[in-house]
Amino acid sequence: MDYRRSLDDNGSKPTTAAMSDSILPPLCVDLDGTLINTDLLVESFFLLLGKHPLLVLFVPFWLLRGKARLKQELARRVALMAVQC
Repeated sequence: MDYRRSLDDNGSKPTTAAMSDSILPPLCVDLDGTLINTDLLVESFFLLLGKHPLLVLFVPFWLLRGKARLKQELARRVALMAVQC
């Protein structure tokens, strides 16, 4: 698809923001050890421990299904807040 020639629903050219959302892939950055000094998996685990202590009992079962599954389950249950310094 040539985005330069495409038109949006009302017949005008789409804005740059609309083009970038629909065409460009998302930017994924590995934060652990590069942009932050800690591991987000560890941060998420301790946040789960503080907010939902009983759910920590499920962590070994999530880990049995793989590290990606553990990260997914932690991400579903806790939200890390990004703070600008």
